[in-house]
Amino acid sequence: MAITSAVLSFGPWLKQAREKRGLTALALAERAGYSHVTIHNIEHEKKGVKRETVEALANALATDTMTDNDRLRLRNEALLAAGFAPETPELLSEPFDEDTLEVAHFYHGIADPRMKAWVKNMMRTAVEITDKEPADAGPSGNGTD
Repeated sequence: MAITSAVLSFGPWLKQAREKRGLTALALAERAGYSHVTIHNIEHEKKGVKRETVEALANALATDTMTDNDRLRLRNEALLAAGFAPETPELLSEPFDEDTLEVAHFYHGIADPRMKAWVKNMMRTAVEITDKEPADAGPSGNGTD
């Protein structure tokens, strides 16, 4: 689903990516050159991140078996989750259309935490509804459109 990493902000994205690779916060911190407290604070959205930090953490998440393109995809997904423009959008693991990118940039530009939480919840609901629709169905969901 293309919008998933656009909906997750960087902290939850980082935690999900770290856990998917079987890394502890301490192991990721050591690989990236940060303290485990910094990783914890980023994952729990208590600390903002710079582009350089996002890139360093994405590089630390990369595995030895990844190709250069896989590493670039991972870095671009991290950048997008953090609200930064990806380096090469055509190499994202799930192609993002312009509407999805616009939503991601809108979401990351919201300053009010309550509004941001509401928008995030609405986007997750939209993703859940989209995921439940039959693949061959048209907009009405009955396959006749």
